[in-house]
Amino acid sequence: TLDTLEKTIDQAIAENCNLIVSFHPIIFSGLKKINGNNYVERVVLKAIQNNIAIYATHTALDNVNNGVSAKMCEVLGLQNCKTLIPKKGIIKKLTTYVPIKNAEKLRTKLFEAGAGNIGNYDNCSFNFQGTTTYKGAENSNPTVGEKGE
Repeated sequence: TLDTLEKTIDQAIAENCNLIVSFHPIIFSGLKKINGNNYVERVVLKAIQNNIAIYATHTALDNVNNGVSAKMCEVLGLQNCKTLIPKKGIIKKLTTYVPIKNAEKLRTKLFEAGAGNIGNYDNCSFNFQGTTTYKGAENSNPTVGEKGE
């Protein structure tokens, strides 16, 4: 849904849903109390009382390269679009260990999901081949070696 309204909660209750995915968040500036005195409090209260989670994608989609704002620029045919005030420290590093035969497939999936974008570059990764050592527990399923060895 675009916005979580009281009727949205009512529909979720009627259809026995436990999650509403909404574009706009219901809470923008925090709540000091939830007593049902206004629309936001009523929606939140009713969702809590009925064990319904509300997940808003708006901010998450705004804070990614090629997110909502970039798509709007594309649709409007705008050029030379850039972030006016870039957020600092939003680049994250993902470290993973994967058998070499699966590395390319994993990289492709990560890039498709939006990983690997740094400035004017995409599909960025650093790859290093090495030797892994470990001892697997009895409930492990090692790719190389045996359980407990």
